Amino acid sequence: MNPRVLPLVLCVAGCERPVPVPGVVRVTVVRLGKDTVRFTAPAQARRCLGGTGWLVSGQQGGNGALVWFRPAAAADSTGVLKGTYALRSRSDTTTGRAAFVAVRFTITDAPHGLNLDAGSAQLVDTTAPISARIDGMGLEALQAQQVNVVASFDSLRVGDSTPCNRS
Repeated sequence: MNPRVLPLVLCVAGCERPVPVPGVVRVTVVRLGKDTVRFTAPAQARRCLGGTGWLVSGQQGGNGALVWFRPAAAADSTGVLKGTYALRSRSDTTTGRAAFVAVRFTITDAPHGLNLDAGSAQLVDTTAPISARIDGMGLEALQAQQVNVVASFDSLRVGDSTPCNRS
């Protein structure tokens, strides 16, 4: 074989297999009057057992975000309808379509966390790859101040199912 053709053949053979794109979450946390924290982390989506929604999450080190998309009583075949969900606090027991969001981030090795209770979450697609958007605010526990969070979950693979019911 011609030595000039061999690298081309190897490239074509290696380029035929698509490289899987890992899921990712990109988060921007704006602490009003203080600073802005940005992080990116690997992420995935998981169906909730019993058709109780989707759980999308991503974390790396001390940074992470988690969203439970809980459907209304009548869901589609995927367990959750695509579209916009109102954010609810973790202690909210009302029924119906809602999203529950928790965010954790670190600043100079100090952990910070919050649950978003105002804003919206959007489940963009319920077939792999899953994608979702979050735009909301909540009270940061450590410093008792309102924090704005914008997050996007993109190219999420679907992992094993998980229980999502409240206990």
